[in-house]
Amino acid sequence: MSRESGENVSGVISDFCNFIKDTPFASNFMPGDILQINHVAQQLKVPYQIQQWYIQASPRNFEIPTIGNSIPLWNEYDILDAQDGYRFHGITKESLTNWNQQWIVIGGEGPYPIIVNDSSVDDINIYYGEFSGKSWDLNIITSGLAGLLYILKIYIFLYSKYNLKDKGHLRSEFINEIKDNLSKNSLTKGHEDSIVHGLLGY
Repeated sequence: MSRESGENVSGVISDFCNFIKDTPFASNFMPGDILQINHVAQQLKVPYQIQQWYIQASPRNFEIPTIGNSIPLWNEYDILDAQDGYRFHGITKESLTNWNQQWIVIGGEGPYPIIVNDSSVDDINIYYGEFSGKSWDLNIITSGLAGLLYILKIYIFLYSKYNLKDKGHLRSEFINEIKDNLSKNSLTKGHEDSIVHGLLGY
């Protein structure tokens, strides 16, 4: 069972919804399709917290904007296909030996996925993966969904504030302010470099 109670998870997601409704991404997070979420849960042991996220505020065509390639977050319609090339070969569907079958990809793509452990594992951490050519290296970016949504809130707010596409000279200030905010939250403190330089690519 997840260490995050149902009440806590629901409250965290509600807070995120209240934040996102006043941003340009309001339409990118919508209540999910319960039937599809249940279908996914029959195929993958999706953690409770992620299921609740999909139920209340499933990402819809949302990608985390960066100065490089944006980072997709998968929803209940995407998540099964998103396992292709990780859990199993995309064509033959054979399990891949260099992948832990308890890992579930919830975002990212290619050699840089965002990963959670399935519900059989007592671990609610969220990881950023990097493929070294032979094996996967995982770095913790936060503890639980609450931490991921906190990262999104801080990043979306500061990305809009600094508008780096037009004000690239403010990049250092932008990075420093992100790290400062991350260091103030116990869920992300200590993982600032993995988040900013690893996940976000700055």
